[in-house]
Amino acid sequence: MKRSFSVLLLLCTLLFCACSGTQTQPKTSPSPDGQTVVETTAAPTEADAGFAFEDLTLQPQQSAPVLQTRGDKTTKFFFRAADASIAAVNSEERTVFALSPGQTSVDVWLEGTTQRVAVFTVTVEGVIPQPTETAATVSETPVSTTEPPAPTTEPPAPTTEPTVITTDTPVPTTETPVTTTEPPIVTTETPIPSTPTVTPSTVEEVVPIESFEVIGPTDVFVGTQYYLIIKTVPENANEHLNYSSSDGSVCPIDGNGVFCAASDGTVRFTVKTDDGRLSETVAVYIHNYVTDFSIKCPGEINVGETITIECTILPEGTPNKGLYWVNEKGSGNRFEGVLKISPDGLYCTVTGLKAGMGCITIGSNDFPDSIIKTIFIVVND
Repeated sequence: MKRSFSVLLLLCTLLFCACSGTQTQPKTSPSPDGQTVVETTAAPTEADAGFAFEDLTLQPQQSAPVLQTRGDKTTKFFFRAADASIAAVNSEERTVFALSPGQTSVDVWLEGTTQRVAVFTVTVEGVIPQPTETAATVSETPVSTTEPPAPTTEPPAPTTEPTVITTDTPVPTTETPVTTTEPPIVTTETPIPSTPTVTPSTVEEVVPIESFEVIGPTDVFVGTQYYLIIKTVPENANEHLNYSSSDGSVCPIDGNGVFCAASDGTVRFTVKTDDGRLSETVAVYIHNYVTDFSIKCPGEINVGETITIECTILPEGTPNKGLYWVNEKGSGNRFEGVLKISPDGLYCTVTGLKAGMGCITIGSNDFPDSIIKTIFIVVND
């Protein structure tokens, strides 16, 4: 009889939710132990909570505080840049770090909720500084080659004319041919060696680093490019720095401090001067985006009974950034006072207080791509 009454009460409540249009119909699926899991997906509600923030314009490697222009400044927020390769935001310190040229929007969320309360823009101008290499300029003075004219000797050709004797008897005439001798022309060219003229290169004056600090970012996602921000003293120091990674297969870093993680995990970046007199090491935590989470929960309990709901972050092995749990009151407070919940990370203790239907919303803290699910639990007398 109790189970029949519970089924009838569940059907009536679901019919009421479908008619009122205020509640997403639950979806049921069997759990590994044969119990019923009821879950739905709902989108977060975006509302203007009276907060406003000023747009920022920065240069690469420059940092600036987030400027709140309206609203309670003691409220805790979660900031997330739409393009993390352009700018990174430290939510605890409310600081924006410019990474590379471009423009990105930054969403502002109330900490621990899915309510987005404001959006502002970060514009990064200029280019990432690159190491300057000055090549020596070698100029060659053109060498003109003078070729002396070749002497030509041409002696006059001797000409011999025989005397012609005329008699009654014909006398044969003998004619000696003219011989001309012309010596060959000899040309001598002496090569002139070319001497290159070397112009000394201009060397940029090196401003040594007295000290430096690795700012970050230190919490990144797989597949996104980041720029390791270094704060030097003095600010105009241009001494060259070397970068290295503790595990290049997880996340390599190039000579300009640019890195992109290939897989999740933790690496340590070491930054040092060429002579090794200054060195700093920073840990960088890399994780995948949370794509889903599963819920293990019975569909009904009795008054006074206590159960534990268990969630699993997917894909497995993804570093967990936490879940938040909300004991919903529902429209007209129809869920109020039915359940008592005590969340603890991926687990939540639930106790049935009175007969009826309770509603619990569960969301991942992977803002702004938070995944939200809702479960319903029937409490029997």
